[in-house]
Amino acid sequence: MSDDLDKISITPRGMGALIAELGATDNEAAFCLRLQGHLISMVRSYTQQGYSDAEIVGFIKQIADGAAFRRHELRPIANIHHKPGHA
Repeated sequence: MSDDLDKISITPRGMGALIAELGATDNEAAFCLRLQGHLISMVRSYTQQGYSDAEIVGFIKQIADGAAFRRHELRPIANIHHKPGHA
């Protein structure tokens, strides 16, 4: 199965959107920690692949932008309003 995953191509903005989808129900703090973990992992990956610092910064900005944009889109969907005392 990992061979199939290796064939997937996704833009940095798309990666950010995917991270937002995965954390759609996270509160803000949990989402920030999730995003931070992914960004750190991606920096390591891009560094190992030999990208320059400037390229890595560009990729990370795009990932963060994609995550923020998609998180904003998902907020009304994932935000379930609950009134105390009501099921």
